[in-house]
Amino acid sequence: MARSVYRWLNPVGVVAVLLMNVLANLLPLGGKSTGEIADQFPVLVIPAGYVFLIWSLIYVLLIGFAIYQALPSQQDNPDVLGTDGLFLLTCLCNIGWLLLWHYGFINLSLPAMIALLASLVVLYRRVHADADEGDAAGFWLLQLPFRVYLAWICIATIENISIVLYNLGWDGFGIQPEAWAVFVLALGLAIAFAQATPYRDVAFLLVFLWAYIGIGVKQQAYPPVPMAAYFLSGLVALYALRLLLTGHGQEAAR
Repeated sequence: MARSVYRWLNPVGVVAVLLMNVLANLLPLGGKSTGEIADQFPVLVIPAGYVFLIWSLIYVLLIGFAIYQALPSQQDNPDVLGTDGLFLLTCLCNIGWLLLWHYGFINLSLPAMIALLASLVVLYRRVHADADEGDAAGFWLLQLPFRVYLAWICIATIENISIVLYNLGWDGFGIQPEAWAVFVLALGLAIAFAQATPYRDVAFLLVFLWAYIGIGVKQQAYPPVPMAAYFLSGLVALYALRLLLTGHGQEAAR
């Protein structure tokens, strides 16, 4: 499909996802909001409700991307061309996940989430393939939206997997839920560091910092979890600061 078509379909995709998310939580679809459904599962890696406000930032960034990629000056930009098709796929996966989640198909929501994650991983790499470090507009309107979006979907995938495992009745091999939660948080941190390092991505780290602090706030009834969440948050903050101070976070600092 030609760039001239995606140029206008991408904004439609953003609007469709935004409307579906609004309807899912205002109506709400299935009688419960997205967060209310998550709260039905005693999973210890779910953050406090305020953390999900990050979706507002994500949507603002995606609207910025939709406008940027439609500009006449960007029609031959190889990084913009790399988003064609894939961005619409992320929109479909997002909408599909919402429908499955809200209508009680919790286990089936996981493949939709994984498809969204995989699409964003490829998108992330494409928008960074020929990135010009001196292009501020390209950073704010093309790279940053997918840095924040991918980071949050990494967090959401961890939560989704944990909820599905609980829903399937998995007992964690008899290991205490608190211990599993700490392990999962540590694994998430490793993923964040592995992703942030080659791309000098401080924004990615800050999303994990936001989420981990929120997990600590939410899970106060299980002391090992907030202790681990706050400790790991400190490591994330220190590493992000190190990237900034050594100049490796300059793209995210612009």
